[in-house]
Amino acid sequence: MRTRSHRLLVPETVGLCHHSVGMVVGALLFLCALGVQAQELPEPGPEAPRLRWGEEVWCITVDQNKTVRFQCVDEPGEEPYCLLAPGWDVLGERLDRTQYCAREYDSGALAELAANYRLVDAIAEAPPGWERDEEGVVVQTSFDMLARFYLGAAWLASFDFAEAAQSLERTRFEMGLIVSSYDPWEDDRHDFRALEGAVSLNELEIDALLLAYDYNHRASEPSLRIVTFFDRPRRTDIYADFGIGLSVLRLRSRLGWEERLNDLEFGELHGAWNMLQSEDMYNLLRLELGVGGGGQWHGDDEMRLYVSPQAHLKMRAALDGRGMHHLLAQAGWDGRWMVEGDEEGELKHLASAKLSYEWIMLSINNQPLSLYLEAATEYWQGEAAAPWRTSIASGLRFSLWAPAKLSPKELE
Repeated sequence: MRTRSHRLLVPETVGLCHHSVGMVVGALLFLCALGVQAQELPEPGPEAPRLRWGEEVWCITVDQNKTVRFQCVDEPGEEPYCLLAPGWDVLGERLDRTQYCAREYDSGALAELAANYRLVDAIAEAPPGWERDEEGVVVQTSFDMLARFYLGAAWLASFDFAEAAQSLERTRFEMGLIVSSYDPWEDDRHDFRALEGAVSLNELEIDALLLAYDYNHRASEPSLRIVTFFDRPRRTDIYADFGIGLSVLRLRSRLGWEERLNDLEFGELHGAWNMLQSEDMYNLLRLELGVGGGGQWHGDDEMRLYVSPQAHLKMRAALDGRGMHHLLAQAGWDGRWMVEGDEEGELKHLASAKLSYEWIMLSINNQPLSLYLEAATEYWQGEAAAPWRTSIASGLRFSLWAPAKLSPKELE
């Protein structure tokens, strides 16, 4: 653990061999370099120090395809030293995910380095969100669950309170694409969801979404400045972090119900207020108010159009800094104001709530496999077959292309 700032040194003596030095001296330096390599670079243990990412790394070529990577450190009151790490893995291959060498030297520089600095065996650097082991292998240890393509399968149990019925042998398959981009300079985040779908078997139900977009922003100026005069004047600033969003083509089909129901929302547009949010807007509590439009039909009946006022409260949170634990919650109301058919002018109500938790248990080739738990309930007014239904689900999700979850400072 560093308690004081480090200053990287470019060794003054490295690579400063004068051309006037004879062939004999050059040969001796080369032999000395080989000796230092064998003596000063044993296999480092798991507790060995590591080169620091974000600080310059210099390299010494010790073989045709092999380099030693090093950083030199000067701490006040202590002897200057250099961290040396092999630039190849246990198989002799060049290391992945390293920084470019700021300077490169030939093999003779290793002996000069040993003569002027204390050498410490180390492990090569790894980018934020990754760790390198003593064999040189780098693995991802942090995952951004807001940027991935996932496939999942779950056991699903549902309970119909209207008919006191239950179904405990259901299976659900799901997939989806999530892309989220945070800009620390503009202080905003863009969230995209596309090609999301879930199919529940046995009592066939389909939930699918073509595209959804949300914009989150942090206000730079307060929307309200409240000054109180009870004692001495005191000012309180209130920031309103507003955003917008939309979705296109959402299908909810309940084909397993006694009266098959299909609900297709063509699109919706909403405004949002982020009541609470973290610095990078990854964690947030968001209130959405909007309006949409679509059509609904039972079985082989014709589609009947509706206008849909909506209100939703959503929350998402990464429970740790590495993104290994993810919590989502939402509760909402969707109206169905019918504008045609025998129900024209009626306002139906659709209410729902869901709480889900996802935990990354392991990764396969740096692609995370997670345990997914969910509890959900929904109410469809006017649906005699199943007006109120609650379900619980437990399953696995395999995610692809999830990058490392970085802090706002690491993103800058």
